[in-house]
Amino acid sequence: MSNRLRVLLVLIGAIGLEGLAMGLMGQTNPVSYIGVPGALGALIAVGAAILAGPLVGLATALAGGLLFIGAVSKAGLGSNIAIVVWAGAAVTAGVVADRYRRLQRERDTAHDAERAARQESERARGRLARLQAVTAALSGALSSRDAVEVVARHAVEAVGARGAAVGIIDDSGLTLEVTYAVARDAENRATHRVHVDADVTLCEAFRTGRAVNMNREEWRRRFPEGYRMLGHLGGRIATRPLVVGTERLGAISLTFIEERELEPADLELVDAVVRQVALAVRRVRSFESEHVIAATLQNSLLPPKLPKIAGVELSASYVAGAEGMDIGGDWYDAVSLPNGSVCVAVGDVCGRGLAAAAAMGQLRSAWRALATLEHMSPAAILDALDRYVDGISGGAFSTLASVRIEPATGRFDFACAGHPPPLVITPGNGASYLPGGRSMPLGVPWQGEREDQRAELPAGATLMLYTDGLIERRGEPIDRGIQRLRDTAAARSEMSGLEDLGQALARLIPAVHDDDVAMLFLRVETTPVQFLRRFSSDPQELAGLRHEMRRWLIARNVEPRWCDDLVLVCGEAASNAIEHGYLDSRGEVEVSMQIDADGVVIAHIRDHGCWRPPGSDPFRGRGLDLMRTLMDSVEVRTGEGGTTVSMSRALAARAVVE
Repeated sequence: MSNRLRVLLVLIGAIGLEGLAMGLMGQTNPVSYIGVPGALGALIAVGAAILAGPLVGLATALAGGLLFIGAVSKAGLGSNIAIVVWAGAAVTAGVVADRYRRLQRERDTAHDAERAARQESERARGRLARLQAVTAALSGALSSRDAVEVVARHAVEAVGARGAAVGIIDDSGLTLEVTYAVARDAENRATHRVHVDADVTLCEAFRTGRAVNMNREEWRRRFPEGYRMLGHLGGRIATRPLVVGTERLGAISLTFIEERELEPADLELVDAVVRQVALAVRRVRSFESEHVIAATLQNSLLPPKLPKIAGVELSASYVAGAEGMDIGGDWYDAVSLPNGSVCVAVGDVCGRGLAAAAAMGQLRSAWRALATLEHMSPAAILDALDRYVDGISGGAFSTLASVRIEPATGRFDFACAGHPPPLVITPGNGASYLPGGRSMPLGVPWQGEREDQRAELPAGATLMLYTDGLIERRGEPIDRGIQRLRDTAAARSEMSGLEDLGQALARLIPAVHDDDVAMLFLRVETTPVQFLRRFSSDPQELAGLRHEMRRWLIARNVEPRWCDDLVLVCGEAASNAIEHGYLDSRGEVEVSMQIDADGVVIAHIRDHGCWRPPGSDPFRGRGLDLMRTLMDSVEVRTGEGGTTVSMSRALAARAVVE
């Protein structure tokens, strides 16, 4: 009801009451109501003044006074005095009532302002708390994917959005990798790539560097392609570029329900959250770039690939710990020696960073140089490295496990300098650690001697070397980690592929870990009943052929002195096949060997070339004579398809003759 209408109604009602009261009083005996009309008229006037103000009260008093004079007092002196009293009382009451109402309004206004300020302060505190929660969550993001997860889990809820889309520019600068997320739904993620020129609000904000705010209709009309992509997330969209300084990193869209109006405070919170997301994306992208550089450096210090050795299967893996440039000092390596033995090692340099990486590279190179010396046992290598690390910054307290194995027999020597013990994984027989061969880390003064420990690798078993990052956990006894590795390896002892085994054991590494892990696996292949080797007619292949033949013969329990003769004659026959079978061309040479039930070694050397006749050099052409001297029988068959040299030797009979 308006104020004017209220005043009019009060005035009419008050005058009506005055008229009614005075009319009734005028019809009765004056003696019976002495003083009543005056008091009643004053009361009505004062009530009107209180309800509608002093003017209404004054008007009521005057109107009532006239009625009082005409109907009751008949224009006596008392009536005039009554009118003055009524008017004064009404005006006074009206003024007091107006003052009271004014004070009440001022008080109500002050209370409303205080309540609004308190509510705004609470909303501001809530926005600040949500912004702080988003900032704290973003501070723990270590990758772009982590940053997107924080947006989905925290930022969307912080601004009251229904969903979000985050687009990160790729290295080409032409494509945004967009990830969509729905509030409180951590599982459903959709990701795809869009060109920066696409008709999408994300691309518009990225291209122009300006914010985009619009409702459903405008969104659908201006960006139909983007609406098809994001319209299911909400009907109102706020898109902001992810910018730090002058660098554009991408864009982010936040979608809201259609009915919600975005107030300035909401948009301020959106802008604040987007700024934090942009800073986090820039930080993690820099972090990822540093990690790529560190990983490249780390890989450059590790062997590019393990050697391929006949009869030996090798596999190794490296899992980086801390991110960024915090490089670790874990390493592995393997070398093949001319005598057919194989040396492998896994080491760990104390500390992290570029200094540790440099020390690791020097230590690995030194180990490799020492391991290629056939007279250096694992313990002797550790002794030499013990003196070597004194001249390496950061080399002290390095740990190392070094192994030298004879693939033909499976026998090996090992020594560990402060390193976790080697683990042997045997199919059907579980896994066990190798005792012995232990000593202090490199560069640590001590009075003891480093000693080799001899062991034998069963057929089909796997020898595993590893660094402590695989078994150590912060706040956990080391024995528990050792037991965990042994139990896991035993449960997977039947796995045939070394890479599969390595991947299975790598699952023991926690998702978040700050220590690197290096693992190396070695398995001696089961000796086949027949030796068979095919190779290109390249003289450089002969050395490897001799090593493989010797390894096979030793594995078949042929005595070393007979091995020398057989390797010599078969190597000579293979050399002749290369020299005489293929003049100016390349072809294939095949060498096969087997031992029959009577202990007779039968060897065949085949080529597919055309032999040239013997030359006139008196110092050459003695190969067949050598073969006939050392073998029981030698037969050479030459035809259009090539030449085959077949030889045999009865090992037991030859032993009696000799």
